[in-house]
Amino acid sequence: MELKQYVVAGISSDIGRIIAQELSSDPLVQIVGTMRRAHSDDTDVFGNNVEIVDRCDLTTELGCSRLASLVDDRFDRPFGYIHSIGEFWEHVPFLSVSPQQARTMLESHVATLQSALYALIPLMRARGGASCIAFSCNSVRYNYPWMASFTTSKAAIESLIRSLANEFAGDGLRFNSLTLASVKTDKVHASKPHGDFEHYIEPKELVPIVRFLMSEEAHLINGNAISLFEHSPRYYREGYFERISK
Repeated sequence: MELKQYVVAGISSDIGRIIAQELSSDPLVQIVGTMRRAHSDDTDVFGNNVEIVDRCDLTTELGCSRLASLVDDRFDRPFGYIHSIGEFWEHVPFLSVSPQQARTMLESHVATLQSALYALIPLMRARGGASCIAFSCNSVRYNYPWMASFTTSKAAIESLIRSLANEFAGDGLRFNSLTLASVKTDKVHASKPHGDFEHYIEPKELVPIVRFLMSEEAHLINGNAISLFEHSPRYYREGYFERISK
């Protein structure tokens, strides 16, 4: 069996943590993760095959340089990049979101992805290939109200991913986004207290999909926004505002 190497940006997020935990359960996996805050006891849930760059702000040149330096030192082959960074957003009317708040939302989702890939793509090319995954949301397709800034950020991620897929396919680099319906986390449940929580996506269910997209078996899958959802028997019988009402 061959060693597999991954970057998990946003390793302390609900999705990033689960993906890193599950992937690192394989001793033939090596992970470099990032988190914006300081490393603390609640993140000591990973094995010795996970190294974390803490206090790492990927909107800054310093943060990206620290990440790239560690990856350059540790990784010696084509590797995977999983981007799980971005502000969580409550359902609020457009006019309740200041322009500064909207910029912060865009920065947290899009600038972190663009800056990290700007730093890592030269290493991906030098190592002979890579597979990159970012997370989007089905709000891009359905244009839900009260989610404008968040949805704009996710739409920008999908566009960036498609553009990079076309630009770097010849270098053996693949880029895809996973477009998620609601994921079963405490934050999501609090934001949609009347949603069909029972049929939300379990974070662990994302792991085999991520693992497959990172593999060479998925070499034909490039430049896609792949929609993932659990069928909800209640979804079409209830109104949007009914689901998100407090």
